[in-house]
Amino acid sequence: MEMKKPSNIELIQSVQYFKATGKLEPFLKIAGIWIVTYARDIFHIRDGLESEMYFLIQKKKDECIRLFRDNPLTQFPSFFNIYCKHLTLNMLRIHRKQKNQDYLALWNETIYMNSKTKKYKSKFKVHSTLENCSQFSKVVICLRFNIELDLESKIFLENTLRKNGIKINSFYNDYFQSIQKYNHQVDTMLRKLNSINRRIFDKSYTDIEELKLRKKQIINFLEKPACYITFKELGELFKIPTHRVVMIYNETIKRIQRKFCERKVA
Repeated sequence: MEMKKPSNIELIQSVQYFKATGKLEPFLKIAGIWIVTYARDIFHIRDGLESEMYFLIQKKKDECIRLFRDNPLTQFPSFFNIYCKHLTLNMLRIHRKQKNQDYLALWNETIYMNSKTKKYKSKFKVHSTLENCSQFSKVVICLRFNIELDLESKIFLENTLRKNGIKINSFYNDYFQSIQKYNHQVDTMLRKLNSINRRIFDKSYTDIEELKLRKKQIINFLEKPACYITFKELGELFKIPTHRVVMIYNETIKRIQRKFCERKVA
C-alpha cells in the first residue's frame, strides 16, 4: 500500500493543533508521511532510505519548529517543502560519501557483495510474503530487520505504542540510533577489511594467514542478517513476554521460508 501525501490543510491543521495543545504526535505523523512522499516523488528515493527519512524528521522536529518560528511570515507548507528538500539532499550526500568509502574493487570480495545484493532482493520478497500475515507479525519482522513498514503497519505500531504509554517520537529516536549504530559498525568493518586487503596485496605484513583469518571473521559478520531490535525490546514495546515474541517471530520466519520454497518449485 503506497502512502499518499497529506494535503496542505492537513499539515497546517497539525501545526495549529501543536500550537494550541503542545502535543506533537499528529504533526510528527503527518510530517513523517509528507517527507517520505516528497523524497519519493521528487528524488525517487526507495528502499530503506524512505524509513530513514521518516525517522529523521522525528529526530529533527525541534530544529524544524525552531526554524519555522524564526520565519513567521512564511506559509508552513512552503517552508516545510524547502526544509524537506535540504534534509533529503543532505541524507543523499551522506549516503553517497559512505558508498564511495566502501569500495572494495580489485580485491576478491564477491562473496560479501553478492550476499549484500541478496539481502536487498530478499527485502522485496519478504514484503510480498508478509501480505497475509497479522499486523503484529509484520511489525516484528520489519522492525527486527529494518524493513520499511507499510502505512497500515505504521499506524498499528503507533497505536500500540500509544496504548502502552510509550512515546512515539522517543521510540523512533531510539530505533534510528540503533540503525546508525549498526551502520557505523558496518562502516568500521569495511574500513578494516579494506586495510587488510591492502596489506595482503602489498605484502606489508609478515603473518598473511593471520590477516586472512581476520578477513574471514569480518566477512562472516557482514554476511549475517542485521538485527536492529532485540526480542526483549520488542516484548517491552508490546507488553508481552519475550518467549511469545520469539514464538511469533519463528512462526513467521518459517512461513516466509515455506513461501520462498513454493515459489522456487513453481
